[in-house]
Amino acid sequence: MLAIGLLDPKPGELICDLCASPGGKSTAILEALGGSGGVLANEAIRSRTDALRLNLARQGASRWVVSSMDPEDLADLMEGTCDAVLADVPCSGQSLVGSGKQKVSCFDPKLVAHAAGRQGRILASAARLLRPGGRLVYSTCTFSWQENEDRVMGFLAGNPEFELAPDERLTGWQSPSPAPEGCYRLWPDKDRSAGAFAARLMKRGGSVPGRPAVFQRQARGRRVGRRAETGGNPPWQEWGMWRGEVELVSFERYRVAAIPADMPAALRGVIEAGQAAGLPEAAQQFGKVWQPAYGLAMRRDGAFSASQAVDLSDDAARAYLRGESVRTGLRGWAVATWRGWPLGWLHGSGHAASNKLDKAARLNSVQ
Repeated sequence: MLAIGLLDPKPGELICDLCASPGGKSTAILEALGGSGGVLANEAIRSRTDALRLNLARQGASRWVVSSMDPEDLADLMEGTCDAVLADVPCSGQSLVGSGKQKVSCFDPKLVAHAAGRQGRILASAARLLRPGGRLVYSTCTFSWQENEDRVMGFLAGNPEFELAPDERLTGWQSPSPAPEGCYRLWPDKDRSAGAFAARLMKRGGSVPGRPAVFQRQARGRRVGRRAETGGNPPWQEWGMWRGEVELVSFERYRVAAIPADMPAALRGVIEAGQAAGLPEAAQQFGKVWQPAYGLAMRRDGAFSASQAVDLSDDAARAYLRGESVRTGLRGWAVATWRGWPLGWLHGSGHAASNKLDKAARLNSVQ
């Protein structure tokens, strides 16, 4: 939240979360954007995108695209388009030792130097993504001066078009001397947290931050938006009704996403360039059978209204989240809800409803 506070997302903005998985910061940005703008949640390590897609779907927003690109390649594709960039970079993770999530070897000077070198490359790419007047937040979960303040000061020395942008709300967390004003730290002994570092840099020139960015580079590669080999259209009428303006986009052969009709042009460019590793999914095909996607049940933008909803008791909701079937007279498809909040899909035969909650979304520890 330190990094999100400095980022200060504004409605209508295009924001890139450059090292996004598992998605906590991306979902916080989406909450702040509301019903406008958009988020590009990039995670270079492909194996980590599943968790990212799941958390974005669970949050219920629809103004996002997941990509899995090296930051340099992403900067080549989207140079100068973003209003803000969050670079919550991979680091030595020294603040995680106390929780047992990191080993003491993270203090090894060689490991720290390696992390700092990688962070410098990511920072350089993040800077290229910004339009003039945009802002860049650099953050870590480590205590190392070399990876934090020193990394920021080195970047400023080589990029005179950037300057630190202090936040008066955070004066009490200013990094110690000789750090310049605008570098902030959280400490476990003072702030009841594991610890963190963040700094905000502004790119000089251009218009007032908050103007939505426009994608101006020519999209390359295959068009993901073309009709995939899916064997017909999803039976939307069995599941509910589209009430908002959306564009249906086929991707990964047997999946259909529904993006807002006014999705920022830069995010459309990522899709058209064949670099979308995840989208607000609406339907998926298993063999010849279509099923509504988890993200369609969780969607909160009002674009889709389910035909049926079944509000579950506390015990039934716990069973549903564990992946168990639900006893109900339901026939057909319905969204399972708890106290009005969506949980996922059910499909009923009139005696019991089979659980259609994605396995990845099930919570086996629910008691």
